[in-house]
Amino acid sequence: MQEEDERHYGESQERRVKSGVMGTLGFLRFVGQLVDIYVPRVVDMFIATAGGNVGHAPKKHHTDPATSGPDDHFAPGPDLDDNRV
Repeated sequence: MQEEDERHYGESQERRVKSGVMGTLGFLRFVGQLVDIYVPRVVDMFIATAGGNVGHAPKKHHTDPATSGPDDHFAPGPDLDDNRV
């Protein structure tokens, strides 16, 4: 009977520890998401309050090197109808 109690005690301790660790990880994940979402906005708010310009950098359009020429101008590709057999 004592061995059975020891086995159940070990299993319950393991479940309790695992539950505590998973709860802590869930909380840390939640805090990380809050930081990821709100810290940049708070910084932008402080910059705007101080009179700064809070503009986001424009996204660059990446061109395909195979279809662009010098200075990113369109360069026509090979005409597929020219290679008829």
